[in-house]
Amino acid sequence: MKKLLSVLAVLGVIGTAALMSGCGGSDHHDNNVVVPTQLSPASLTNQSVTLAENGQSRDVQFATSGNTFTQFENGTTNAIGTGTYQYTQQGSNGGQLVLTTAGDNNATNQVTYVLTFTSATGGSYTYTTSGGQTGSGTFSNLQQISNGGTGGTGGTGGTGGTGGTGGTGGTGGTGGTGGSTNAPTSLSGHAVDFTAAGQGNERLTFAAGGNSVTSDAINPPNNSGTYTFTPGTGGGPSTLTVTFPSGDNYNLQMNFTDASHGTWSGTQFFDNAQHTVPAGSSFTIQQ
Repeated sequence: MKKLLSVLAVLGVIGTAALMSGCGGSDHHDNNVVVPTQLSPASLTNQSVTLAENGQSRDVQFATSGNTFTQFENGTTNAIGTGTYQYTQQGSNGGQLVLTTAGDNNATNQVTYVLTFTSATGGSYTYTTSGGQTGSGTFSNLQQISNGGTGGTGGTGGTGGTGGTGGTGGTGGTGGTGGSTNAPTSLSGHAVDFTAAGQGNERLTFAAGGNSVTSDAINPPNNSGTYTFTPGTGGGPSTLTVTFPSGDNYNLQMNFTDASHGTWSGTQFFDNAQHTVPAGSSFTIQQ
């Protein structure tokens, strides 16, 4: 698997001071307290944000459970890094976010952000890395990651006629379509980025015909193998098995959260050892 690039990301808190005023003229005082506006979230779970620094932007999504995050190229679904995070809300307009990603030689890279919200969806930050570098930037578009919509309500049956035997009620209308969690019927002609939490990213490119697949994480000529894909039904996981000439092989389960994203689990055999896919790993179908 390829090593991940260090990730810069962000989130935090903002507020106003409490004001108290008293009325004179007697021993009795009326205190009027202004409650600070709470701009920072208590949690970043299932949220996304756009980060901007030195003229470059990136998008970060925080998982719906656990403490993992995925970084994407701004405005795309191209995942470029993953890791773990710790977020602490501090007051009404401040917070701390610590991002940890995998580095070279099993080392870890850690970045600590001091966050200041100027609105409920954005603000500014400063950061310090585990290597001693410092900097600053801004963040925006903090929002909950949208899920598929709820299906519409079926129509009401018709009423029988007056006198005689009542007519048969009309057929209920068809519910609206919610968000798609169904897997594609085939991976042919697609490229899929598999990101292992805290480890790296591998792109598998599936041929438009036949059952051949190519990996960008294995050196040629052993990077071209064969695969079998079985789509899940009823929202269940899909299975993907891949075999390479070197003997490396993958046995994976893909859980789709929409038509092109989801999480994956299972095992991968490479470097003469069996590896379990880390919890919180994600995938994106690119084309």
